[in-house]
Amino acid sequence: MNKFVLGIMYWIKYKLVITLRLLLMNRMTLLLLSCILSLIVSELSYRLVVDGSIDKNSLYSVSTTGNQYNFYQFDPLLGWSNKPDVWGIYKRDEFAYKVSINSYGMRQKSISKIKKKGIYRIAILGDSFVWGIGVDNDHRVTESLERILPRTEVLNFGVSGYSPIQYLLMIDSVIAFQPNLIIMIFCLGNDYEDNVYFERYGHYKPYAILENNELRIEGYPLPNVKKYVVGTRKSIYGSRFLADLQNAIVKLFIKQKGLIGFNNELIFKDSNHLTKTEIELKMKAISINEILISKIYKILKNNSIGFIVADAPTKREYYDPLNNENRVFRSIEIELEKTCNRIGVQFIPNISSLDGHDFWEKDQHWNYEGNRKIAFNIKSYLLNTEYYKMMINKKKK
Repeated sequence: MNKFVLGIMYWIKYKLVITLRLLLMNRMTLLLLSCILSLIVSELSYRLVVDGSIDKNSLYSVSTTGNQYNFYQFDPLLGWSNKPDVWGIYKRDEFAYKVSINSYGMRQKSISKIKKKGIYRIAILGDSFVWGIGVDNDHRVTESLERILPRTEVLNFGVSGYSPIQYLLMIDSVIAFQPNLIIMIFCLGNDYEDNVYFERYGHYKPYAILENNELRIEGYPLPNVKKYVVGTRKSIYGSRFLADLQNAIVKLFIKQKGLIGFNNELIFKDSNHLTKTEIELKMKAISINEILISKIYKILKNNSIGFIVADAPTKREYYDPLNNENRVFRSIEIELEKTCNRIGVQFIPNISSLDGHDFWEKDQHWNYEGNRKIAFNIKSYLLNTEYYKMMINKKKK
């Protein structure tokens, strides 16, 4: 009897163990399936939300977006650059227009690197103001300038977020287009900062440091941890969600580098109102900018190409945030003009050409009238320049 009962008990125990194992396996299977399903749903939702600006008909099209970086790609030399052969709709609250990037990575109509005979060619370098946030191609400063200058072609090499450090690094590729003159449009609102910081606008870029009066360009190899919508999206096992999650984690461990403590407001302020440390930061940023512009000037001079610096006023130059009142600030423009005078580079001041009504109220880039006024001011300067008049007369012959 005892043996019989014992056998029953062992049999029951065996069945319980098998049942528990099956339940555990089923639960693990259920848990695994739930995880897989959650990942699939997360991936699809992520692509729907984040990749909503991609035109599903083409990897080289962007539907309506208010982020100019959706037209860009990672660039191991410059940080980012226009993605060639991309088009899309750029829209913000105050404007909307089509953007197209040509095969050379320029927001411009198709052009040839070979200059036409009898044509004077100007290349313009700049950031978002030159790239043209706020206006369609026909109304940008470059196209506006081309329409009012005789026998002149104007090329637009603008890329949002660029500054003299990137202009120096890309200058050889610009020279390849055979310009007679290069105009660098310097953004008064942020170019001093853009020269000296590693992380800008959620992306990473080369930055300049000054040690013992020697300029060094740092930051390489540049981290590619920011998504670009068109054509260059990274994935992990086919998942963009995991790739972007990895990028976000990596960014947590990348520290800001450069002239730590400096900001553009130091240039606006009188040195008498700054601390000793702030004065040192200000002077170092000015020196770095001067060396960068000087290097560009020497390269162009050696290639017999004219060089002019013009400023791009921002709304900050017409507004006093401390006292919340409209007021014109020329201190930062005067500082840039002093730099150009020391180097021997021609300078076009633009602050007096605009007023606060020449900017979009919300976006704060130049509106149509702002672009037109800057173009007319540059034209007036060029037509009074002996070098330009001499070159135009040569083209006539």
